[in-house]
Amino acid sequence: MTNLTILNNSIRSYENLFSLNDLHKASGGADKHSPFRFMRNEQTKDLISEINSQTPNLVASKIIRGGSDLTVRGYWACEELVLSYAMWISPKFHLIVLRAFLNLHKNQTALLPSTITPEQQQAIQSAVQQAHHRTGLHWQEIYRQLKAMFHIAKYDQLPQDQFGNAMAFVMNLQPIALPPVEKKFTFEFTEHELQQLVWAWFALLRGTELCQILHPALKQIGSHYAASVYGVAYEYRHTIQKSQKVLERITGQFECEQGNNWRVLKYLRAYDPKAKGFQLDIL
Repeated sequence: MTNLTILNNSIRSYENLFSLNDLHKASGGADKHSPFRFMRNEQTKDLISEINSQTPNLVASKIIRGGSDLTVRGYWACEELVLSYAMWISPKFHLIVLRAFLNLHKNQTALLPSTITPEQQQAIQSAVQQAHHRTGLHWQEIYRQLKAMFHIAKYDQLPQDQFGNAMAFVMNLQPIALPPVEKKFTFEFTEHELQQLVWAWFALLRGTELCQILHPALKQIGSHYAASVYGVAYEYRHTIQKSQKVLERITGQFECEQGNNWRVLKYLRAYDPKAKGFQLDIL
C-alpha cells in the first residue's frame, strides 16, 4: 500500500488499515482527540457495524495492544473510518485528510500501465479463442467487435481500466443465429411449359397495369369495383418482382424471337421494378 502523508507526517499502514495513532499525532495530539475516545463513541460503533454489514470481507478496524512487534501496536482503521475520525476532530482536519486520500489514489492510478499488460493480452487471446469455439464467430470478427466497442485500433491498445469490461464483453458474445437453410427442389420442364409460365407472368403484369389505368375512373364514378381493382393494381408488385427474377434465371438459354412464343421474353428481360410509369407499351 502506498504511504499516506498528512501535514508532513507519514501515516503507517497495516493489513490495508491506517494508523489512527499517527493521524492523532498529525492533528496535534490533543488528548480529547485520542483514538480510544473516538473508538468508544456510539456513532463510531454504528459506523463500524454498518461497514462490516455491507462489506463482510473488509476489516473496518483493529486494536493491537500486545505482541512482540511494537510497531503495530495501537488503533488501526479502514479509509472510511479514518475519514470519519478526521471529521470528528475538525472540519479543517477532515478536509486535509480527504485531499491526502484523493492524492494517494491519484498517484496509485498513475502507477498503473496505461494499456493492458502482456499477461492481460494473453487472457484476452484465450477468451477470444473460447468465444470463437462457443459462438462460431471468426476470431477476426470477434477482435473487430472488441475494437469497435472500445474505440481502439488494436486490442493491445486497450486501456488498463477497461480490461475487465473487455473480458466480460468477449465472454458474453452470443452464438451466430444462422437463418434456416431453405429447401430446394428440382423439376423438369418442357420448353412449351416454360413459355406458358412466362406468359402467365406477362398476363399478371398486364392485368395489374390495366387495373392501374381503370382504378381512377372507377373511383370517380363511385363504382363498388374500385376497391377490388385497386387491390389487383398494387398488391401483386412483390410477386411480380420475385417471379420475374426466377423466370429470367430459368429461361436464360432461350433467345427472344418475334416469330414464336418466346417473343414474351422481351417484356420479361426489360422489366425494371424501379422504373416509373408502366412497364408495358401495349396498353
